[in-house]
Amino acid sequence: MAESLLTPEKAAQLLAVRPKTIREWLKRGRLKGVRAGRLWRIRERDLEAFLAAEKETQSWLDAGSPLPPYDWGPSGPPKGHAVRYVSGVGLMIEKQRRG
Repeated sequence: MAESLLTPEKAAQLLAVRPKTIREWLKRGRLKGVRAGRLWRIRERDLEAFLAAEKETQSWLDAGSPLPPYDWGPSGPPKGHAVRYVSGVGLMIEKQRRG
């Protein structure tokens, strides 16, 4: 049986965000998706995994734990770039948005 695929609009409706937000998450790799030409589709299991990871990250942040130690090198953390913790990966530097 084929796995159910969601459109960005349907995923946005389920998460109560704008479809544009879903597309940004897909482009940045924050949310896994499948491209069919110019169209994006999201597997239900990928959406569930995304929600589980976000919940885990939020509970970790809510606990008030300090960020895990990370050696940024002699220059320190990157200036002008947002840094976020990704569960199972660690600290990630957010890419800057253009335009």
